[in-house]
Parts: sequence; structure tokens; C-alpha cells
Amino acid sequence: MKSIASAIFLSSLVLAAAVRADNVNKDGTPVGKDTAPVTIRGCLLAGTQPDSFVMKNVTDSAGRAADVIYWLSSTRGLKDHVGHTIEVTGPVVSVSEGELQVKTDPSKSPDTTIQVRARGKEAKAKTTDADGAANPDVKTKEEKTMPVHRIKVRSVRMVSETCG
Repeated sequence: MKSIASAIFLSSLVLAAAVRADNVNKDGTPVGKDTAPVTIRGCLLAGTQPDSFVMKNVTDSAGRAADVIYWLSSTRGLKDHVGHTIEVTGPVVSVSEGELQVKTDPSKSPDTTIQVRARGKEAKAKTTDADGAANPDVKTKEEKTMPVHRIKVRSVRMVSETCG
């Protein structure tokens, strides 16, 4: 399902972590506040909890969007961009594990639910499109464990006033 490979979790918490700039994750990903920044782009959705957000249809400058959940260090300024395509840029400062779940149940709602659990927190959002569902009339549920790359947000930029 396309949605599961392109959703990300945006945390409302800024978690303090002392990470040296020369650290390298076990998968070879350089981590630290002084590493080269990554830019992610996608459609911003409001989460079901206050000050939580999820992005869908994510692409990234590192070529890993299908294999990574991105977790942002800050949600400042995101509320004004719900429903927009945005870009977020910053270095990856830590890597951990998280779970991504995408499910549809047309008998209950036409919405697709995207839920992410990582770093002891959870974010959930609903989207009205059946993004990637093979048959929008069939109940689906897909779960995947993925690396979570925490981005130290340096900039947020609106790319488009709509998601497309």
C-alpha cells in the first residue's frame, strides 16, 4: 500500500538528545546536528490529538522516504499549513525504531487512518482518499516496523496551498 510507505510522524515534543556530529547509525546514516541536512516534502494532515501532525505522500532528498518514518523536533508553524504541500529541512540527529499502520474500513468510514507509534508517543490522522488502496470497498490493514529518523527542524516552507 502506497500510504504506508509515504507517511511520517511529526511529534509535538522536542526531545533532548546529546548526539555528537560524527555519530553514524548502524545502517550507515550519519546523525548529528552538524551533518548534511535532509529535505522532506509531503502533504500535511492534522493529527487527531492537539498539536500532532502526519504527512503523506512523502519524498525526501536522501532517497529513503519509502523506508523511513521522519520525526520532527518541532511543530512550530505547522498548524497554518494543514492541507498544504510543505518542505521541511534539517539534519537527522538520531535514529530509532517505530511502527506505522495504515487501515481502511469502508463499512465504518470512507477515511484512511494513518497511525504512527515511535519514541513512546503516538500520532494518528485521517485522510479522505483511499491513497494506494487496491480496492476502496475492501477493509485493509497494513503494519510495518521502520526506522525513525529524527530531524532537527531548521526550516519549514509551503510548496503549494493544496495537496496534489
